[in-house]
Amino acid sequence: MAIPLWLVGGVGALALGGVLWQEGHLSGGSAGHAHLAAPRCEVPITLHLEAVDRRFRLERDAVQAALDAAVSMWDGPTPETLFRQREGEGMPVRLVFDERQAGAESRDRARAELDRLKRGIAEREERLDHRHSALAADAAGYQGRLEDLQARQREYEEAVAAWNAGRMAHSAGNRERLERQRRGSAGRWMRRGTTWSRAAARWSVGATSSTARSATSRARSMGSTNGSRN
Repeated sequence: MAIPLWLVGGVGALALGGVLWQEGHLSGGSAGHAHLAAPRCEVPITLHLEAVDRRFRLERDAVQAALDAAVSMWDGPTPETLFRQREGEGMPVRLVFDERQAGAESRDRARAELDRLKRGIAEREERLDHRHSALAADAAGYQGRLEDLQARQREYEEAVAAWNAGRMAHSAGNRERLERQRRGSAGRWMRRGTTWSRAAARWSVGATSSTARSATSRARSMGSTNGSRN
């Protein structure tokens, strides 16, 4: 099981709190200056792990391993043995859960929730961008079809005007041709209306991208605020 660095450092600080340093005669000092524990605090210091508040959600074995690592960290650079552990003897090491730890956990939960919201917003923005790209392609194709339809409509109207003005022979063939043009124009206009409805639906979905981007900005602002508070 990996030992959190904060746990090693915290337990190390607790252990170090039992030692008062002053200039003395321990070997390993520089220019005749060394360090020795104060007379009332002889080394090695005996300590033991006593209480681990269960609100930390840490196994006692993990905390004991962190204490072992902290002792090794302090003992390593010196030839002296600074600490020794004996069950139930010496200085007790306790992990006490208070408002500081509760606040830290609350901030961690808030950051996790903020990260989740940011990921959700980013995914929605990506989907909206794809929809916008598809909509732009649809709009370009629609514009081409609309121009073609308008040209056919003008051709039909000119043919009707020629019929009405007598510039076109009132034959059965011409009448049938005009009727086919009329039916084709009506069908195309109906299809154009359907296309417009679909385009409007896509735009209504796409319009929410600005809302998503605003939410992203707010989420980033929240993240910056939380970071500055920490």
